[in-house]
Amino acid sequence: MKEKYFHKVNPYLAVTDLDKTIAFYRDQLGFSNEWVVDAPLKVGGISRNDIMLLFQQHPDYVKMINTETESFELIFSVTNAEEIYKEYKTKGIHFIEDLTDRPWKIREFIIQDINGYWLRISEPLS
Repeated sequence: MKEKYFHKVNPYLAVTDLDKTIAFYRDQLGFSNEWVVDAPLKVGGISRNDIMLLFQQHPDYVKMINTETESFELIFSVTNAEEIYKEYKTKGIHFIEDLTDRPWKIREFIIQDINGYWLRISEPLS
């Protein structure tokens, strides 16, 4: 009998402009292997290492999720958060919080994507 095991999650995020979102994740965040399909809904995706993100163009829904006072957060578990932080500092990305060590033994920083999502780039401290 096969063991029950969760491998990963691939969020399906609403975005304001799919083409601009794909370009942001590719050009600013270093993702690749993008794809876009225009029918019947405009959807697409992009990946970096084991992380795959899926997007659907839905500007009205983005306005409900990410407001001036609230943002939906995603946590990316990474190796070498410090080097990723240095990489992103050169890309003109909007930082919510700089690299910091948390009391709960996580090193992380937070950036905001062009749809208002907060991306926590996190690494466990040994």
